[in-house]
Amino acid sequence: MINFQSETAQKVLEHISKMVSKEIEKDFVVKMYANGREQGYHIQHYGRKIRGVSFSEYRNTDQIVVYFGLAQNFSANGHVPDAKTYEKKEFFGNNKHKKAAEFIVNFLTSKGK
Repeated sequence: MINFQSETAQKVLEHISKMVSKEIEKDFVVKMYANGREQGYHIQHYGRKIRGVSFSEYRNTDQIVVYFGLAQNFSANGHVPDAKTYEKKEFFGNNKHKKAAEFIVNFLTSKGK
């Protein structure tokens, strides 16, 4: 049986897809996120400010990790967060795919900073 490292991230992405309207979805760009053992997805939202999130199963546990910031806070190659963004990551339990998706959608679509 093939075990996909990004299965957790795939489940989060499926929840995100169900949560956002077609109007908002057209401004989302989904790319791969790769940082060593963390394999998942990176989403950029082209709203007022270009925001980005990278999310995957965390390398040291089976929790979901979400890195979030402006698009410029992530590398172009692999979408790895910079040091400042890496420090403000959010964790969610290993079966909290929907909670992680809610956090991501709220961050990407919020009108604040």
